Amino acid sequence: MFDGTPAEYASYTALFPLGGTLYDRFGRDRIVFWLFPLYAQSERDGRRVDNLLWPFFSRTSGAGSSGYAFWPFYGWIEQGEQLRSRFFLWPLGFSETRGDPDHPDSWQSAFLPFYYVRESAGESSRALLWPFLTYHHDRLRRFKEWSFPWPLVRITRGEDRNGLRLLPLYADETLDEVRKRWYLWPLFKDEQLHNDLFKRREFRLAYFLYRDLTERHLETGAEVRRIHCWP
Repeated sequence: MFDGTPAEYASYTALFPLGGTLYDRFGRDRIVFWLFPLYAQSERDGRRVDNLLWPFFSRTSGAGSSGYAFWPFYGWIEQGEQLRSRFFLWPLGFSETRGDPDHPDSWQSAFLPFYYVRESAGESSRALLWPFLTYHHDRLRRFKEWSFPWPLVRITRGEDRNGLRLLPLYADETLDEVRKRWYLWPLFKDEQLHNDLFKRREFRLAYFLYRDLTERHLETGAEVRRIHCWP
């Protein structure tokens, strides 16, 4: 049983699952239900969702939004020119467009695992047999990345990010000031960090069995070395 008197709303009483009205509960401004899940209605910021046999049938209206859903087979929703979204056989198939339909800020479409496509001002992504064959172009961080098949083979090319991964045989990847190399993963690992002030190198054998760490401050010449051999 629920009851209360919120400051911004009228007093309410509800007996779940028989029926009633709730205010300012579960992230919604108002919830009305009768013989739940037979019927439920929720409102938030002027947008209303009516559910019949929740969650299978729903209708969205108000605040510039409209849509219907017959979950999980098909559904759509539109919010003015901000969002247009579709799904079918959820979560396998979906599409989404944000912004002006003629010049969208971003859009994506997929029918998993067969394909996935995403485009925006900052990035482009493609995938076949997701997630095994993928391509990603990050225009903001200025790098491109190919995986085939993920995560065994990966090639990265960019201004601050480069690498080649051929697991479990070999990997050599650089991100900004850090370079990581693997040989016969996870047997041998060599990681280096080098900038104008600091130099660090760590070598691992079987990851935790043996660890050799050297750190050096280039301005002062101070150097520290630590060796750990388990157990």
